[in-house]
Amino acid sequence: MIDQSQLDAMRPWLHDFDLPAPLRVPMDASLRARIVQRRNLIVPRIVAQFPGGRLDGLRVLDLGANAGFWARQMAALGANVTAIEPKRHNVAQAEAVAQVLGDAGIIWIEDTAEAFLSESTQRFDVVLNLGLLYHAEDAYGLLRLSAGACSDLLVVDSHCINDDAAYIEYRLEYTELPSQGTSPVVTVPSRGGIYQMMRATGFDQLMESANSGDVPADYASFTRVCMFARRHGRLMQASPADMLEDQLKRVYPSLPAQGDLNRSAPAPRTNLRRDVEGAAKT
Repeated sequence: MIDQSQLDAMRPWLHDFDLPAPLRVPMDASLRARIVQRRNLIVPRIVAQFPGGRLDGLRVLDLGANAGFWARQMAALGANVTAIEPKRHNVAQAEAVAQVLGDAGIIWIEDTAEAFLSESTQRFDVVLNLGLLYHAEDAYGLLRLSAGACSDLLVVDSHCINDDAAYIEYRLEYTELPSQGTSPVVTVPSRGGIYQMMRATGFDQLMESANSGDVPADYASFTRVCMFARRHGRLMQASPADMLEDQLKRVYPSLPAQGDLNRSAPAPRTNLRRDVEGAAKT
């Protein structure tokens, strides 16, 4: 059985888990609060897209799953979850959590998102690309692979540049990438670039998460966004808070403020698909 000293030795943790006392994931209080804000921002807007506010029986793919925080949120709502994570440290954290809370039926695959998506023929009802896009050296390539595995709802959460024009900025910063090891290149798409990349992969129904109320500062300033996308004319449900109150309170003690779910998308520009694809391959 895992004890507190073992959890402490596994630092750093990027996500919190509701472990039974006296166990506690070691992390700064501000990060713990941010995780709750992001959970309340993202999860209700996912389950709002499906009947009854549940994910029972749906297949969910979590790319760059880290220690499994988002995977566990989906499993708690009834989904069959496959989690992709290449870093042994993060998978070891997930294994430690599973020793305490059970495995939640999550299938773990130790691989990069790019390698798994390139080789797999599986299709998933929901694909989560959360906190991963800006780590990829080919952001559009990763998004296109994510879209190829998605049969219904694609969720993309990413740092971005607050600009409606569509482009990707390449920054020469050495960083440890969760999917590719160490690279001197960091890709940061503009907000408009994320919209247009998602449109270029065939998604015609786009919704952006709230940017007001109890949200982290980077979401409020549009330097980070979470976008929800469907295609083939399937409409987005943009008012989750009212319809999901009873269902979500079985999982969470409180709900997020409804906020502004429908900030307008940037207007399409001529040849934007070509511009974004070209930038992603540069």
